[in-house]
Amino acid sequence: MEEMNQKVEGIRRLLEELRREKYAVVNAVTAGLDDYRKELYLKFLCTVVQYENTPTEAQLLYLKQLFSGMETDSTVQDCMRRALELSDTDVSEFLDGVGHTDAGYCFALEGTVLAALGDTPEPAFEYLAELIELLDVSKQDLEVLCLVAKSVVRQDVRLFDEAKAKMDLPLKRLNYLTYVKQYYAGAAVDTEEELYYTSPDNQTSYGIDFPSEYQAKRVTFDRLCLVIDRDWEFRSCEKITFQNCRLEGSDGRLIIDAADTVVFQNCTFRNFKNRVAELSEVVDFISDRCEYIECGYRCYGDRRGGIVYEGNLPENAAITLTGNKLLGCYIVSTATSGHWGVSGVFWGSAMPDSGRLLRATVKDNEFHNCRCVNNTRSDYTPAVIGHLDASEIEISGNRCTGEVTIVLENEEILMTRK
Repeated sequence: MEEMNQKVEGIRRLLEELRREKYAVVNAVTAGLDDYRKELYLKFLCTVVQYENTPTEAQLLYLKQLFSGMETDSTVQDCMRRALELSDTDVSEFLDGVGHTDAGYCFALEGTVLAALGDTPEPAFEYLAELIELLDVSKQDLEVLCLVAKSVVRQDVRLFDEAKAKMDLPLKRLNYLTYVKQYYAGAAVDTEEELYYTSPDNQTSYGIDFPSEYQAKRVTFDRLCLVIDRDWEFRSCEKITFQNCRLEGSDGRLIIDAADTVVFQNCTFRNFKNRVAELSEVVDFISDRCEYIECGYRCYGDRRGGIVYEGNLPENAAITLTGNKLLGCYIVSTATSGHWGVSGVFWGSAMPDSGRLLRATVKDNEFHNCRCVNNTRSDYTPAVIGHLDASEIEISGNRCTGEVTIVLENEEILMTRK
């Protein structure tokens, strides 16, 4: 029995470590501090926790999450002990190294959360207010940061929305995602540089009002249920990411123009009738471990690309399709006379022989009951991936069942080159 208890205790310690890593507060501002300033930063957070207060379990847990996010070798216990040895020189160097920087705002926010989690917060708040004043955080900015902290402690979405509405620079440029991602549904980051929509789970995202035009450099949708009932347009974004989302389509689609990288990861797309995405001048397109159910495209004329269509490939473009599953997807010619060709249920391009495609990877995908309907041209072979010509091509581990059993339309031609 004693041996079993020891094993269970070991498991519990491991679970605590994994939980701390899962919920680590990862802030690029504080994680980017040099080791000396990082150590000072954490020591002063420990003074907030210990001042006229016996640290609570909630304070210790949050401290561990902060330590884990800052990737420090110090433990909470060691740092709390060393905090008792702070000198006048340490105080001056902390204020000089953290004051007048974004790290000062982070300290104000994290210190306020820690103070609020204590049993006797009033003395800690008084001490923290003195520190924050010397860090050059204005009263107006502190009021907003207090709203954010209150939102974190209470897990209250409305308080964070209220704080966002009151933010001016420099608070607006900070990334609050790491503090609110466990409970907030909406745009956790909303700046000219970055737009990050998230929710704690798919179901809580239905009340979010999404725009249909996006121009931020980085746009991310994470853990959301999205109804694409009209076209969503993305212009000149550096990176667009859909991850852990469920997307329901109808006549709407994603129109993406001039992006460096587009990533669909671990998403489900269902019932898109006018393609999922139309791309132009996209350098790198990635679809990884996504599921596409009854998605496709109906057209009049010669077309490739039932789910994803690349209208204009830039130089050195790349496509990566790995671990995806297509169920009942299609590309259909609606022409009733003449000879028209359709192919590329999953992907197709308007310029397959341009030589602009540098790399194509199609690995470990499953394609079930896909269809190329009313294809009457002999130079269009029904296939999942439309005709392409790339300098580097890797096609492996894919499985096709149903009407369309060919992965790459021009695979035979490429094999003869080898």
